[in-house]
Amino acid sequence: MKSISILVVLLSTSGSASTSTSWIHVKGGAWDPDEAVLLHLGANIQSYVTSEATRLEAELPIWDQYRFQYQGRLEGNRKRIVFVNAFCHSFGDEKLETEFLFVFDGGPCFFTVEYDPEAREFRSLRFNGHA
Repeated sequence: MKSISILVVLLSTSGSASTSTSWIHVKGGAWDPDEAVLLHLGANIQSYVTSEATRLEAELPIWDQYRFQYQGRLEGNRKRIVFVNAFCHSFGDEKLETEFLFVFDGGPCFFTVEYDPEAREFRSLRFNGHA
């Protein structure tokens, strides 16, 4: 919980988030990202996603509307990654700390991305399509 609080403070001071519910740890991962991982992820995700959106000609909603679910996962049972699920709209009855909110359309309001904490790089960004 301390890691989440520190991440929220960092994001709030950078103008990237306005509430403590912007970043949500989803239970059940293979490992829990530590404070350093969360700080770097939170400080750099907007720049990466915005750059990729520009390259792909995707129009992002206002960044402050996003909420982020994250979970530490293992790739190939060895390599640690942080899976991030982002959304700018939810429907009110989700269990966001235990289940990922996935929708099948909605455009760039919804996206997923992976973060490699060892390389300090993002990859596999996927914006949703439109119905």
